[in-house]
Amino acid sequence: QTCALPICIGLLHPRVATAFYGAFTQLRAVQEAAIEPLVNGFNVVMSSSTGSGKTEAVTAPLVSRHWEAAVQSAALFMIYIAPTKALVNDLEKRLSPPMQYMGLRVGIRHGDRDDLAAGSNPAILITTPESLDVLVFRKDSALSTVKAVVIDEVHLLYNTQRGLQLSVLIKRLGRLCSCQLQWAALSATIGRLSDVRDFLFGTATECIFLEGQSNRTIDAVVKSVASVQVFNSVVDKMLGEGSAKLLVFANSRRQCEELASSLQSHARLGSSVFAHYSSLSPEVRVETERGFGECKTAVCLATSTLELGI
Repeated sequence: QTCALPICIGLLHPRVATAFYGAFTQLRAVQEAAIEPLVNGFNVVMSSSTGSGKTEAVTAPLVSRHWEAAVQSAALFMIYIAPTKALVNDLEKRLSPPMQYMGLRVGIRHGDRDDLAAGSNPAILITTPESLDVLVFRKDSALSTVKAVVIDEVHLLYNTQRGLQLSVLIKRLGRLCSCQLQWAALSATIGRLSDVRDFLFGTATECIFLEGQSNRTIDAVVKSVASVQVFNSVVDKMLGEGSAKLLVFANSRRQCEELASSLQSHARLGSSVFAHYSSLSPEVRVETERGFGECKTAVCLATSTLELGI
């Protein structure tokens, strides 16, 4: 789903357009569709396939609206909410280069790291719902300048107690800000987009619904794995002869360790076997994410900490 660079890219500030799309010869369909409504201040619920560029689709126009004022004031203007620490860390790597090009900083706030505590406010703060709760509860002064909120992977929050709490938090955040909050909610797997708006923001809230088309299919095979030996055999077949990376989910830390240990002697993997779960130290988890990302052939055993496939 691509198209030639559209006329609507002219709605973005030239420096923002260069920072986010300067290396592009084409825009994804959702990236084109999101520019006009977000630049003009509308709220958006967006559903599009994984890898279709949703992060840039909403961040570029929102940054275009506010970045010049942020450069002058050195104030926080956007909060980007993601449901897991791993996704927060990944988003920082993705958004930092274009923001640095514009002279602005991206910061993180979650249980392992607090960039707000460093003293100078980032322009964009990427955080989890729980860390946002802490900031709102203490009425952190940095929140008073926030203009926009992005909620990523919203399907994990929809119709849950965690999502309900986030809905309340966003309303409380709005009371701490000096303007009407603009928001965007993103997911690759939303059925009815209006349900997300209704649940998080209420039926009376105006927004634009953007739904990308996807023809991707899943090649699924369901197989019972009754033993470690069978598991190793399945991994061996899935790795094949070329480069491949497998993200394997287990129900517990113990199961992660057992399965990872069983693969340590695999001829092709060697040290490219990783384990990822919440009770590991922050440094080990970050190093695991980095190492798994850099390998061409690897296996990572994880609990729900990597359920988004980071």
